[in-house]
Amino acid sequence: MQAAFIAILLIGSNLYFCQSRPTAPAPPLTAIVILASLVTVMPAAVFPKGLFWVRYLALGIAVLLSLLHWLISRPRARAATPDLRRSSQVTLAVTGATALLLFLLMGVIRTTARSDYTIYGVMKETDSYGIFQAPSKGYYP
Repeated sequence: MQAAFIAILLIGSNLYFCQSRPTAPAPPLTAIVILASLVTVMPAAVFPKGLFWVRYLALGIAVLLSLLHWLISRPRARAATPDLRRSSQVTLAVTGATALLLFLLMGVIRTTARSDYTIYGVMKETDSYGIFQAPSKGYYP
């Protein structure tokens, strides 16, 4: 789910750049980012054993090309009109909502991974509500 949200963010931002700040390299950059994002969200069973790293390589390529797309389209932002097409507005709204969902999902992942620990393996959640007692197992000199 996290990879899907990241892919939507990358595709959405590139579509926004392509629609609101058109440049000559915009369509091919957007197409490559879309393909790389699709590779990123493929299930693990699609990749042969030992080639799962291709998924992360595709994600890295999509991020770098998105950055390049932003840098290329930046000078044209000053000349762009403030009026956005309807499709650009929808793309911008979906990308923003996806960013919010990604942040919430990452918070849930972090909290779930800790389970009942405040500090994993050191302090449980129930211990963190009382008066703090410094650890005595050689943590401090």
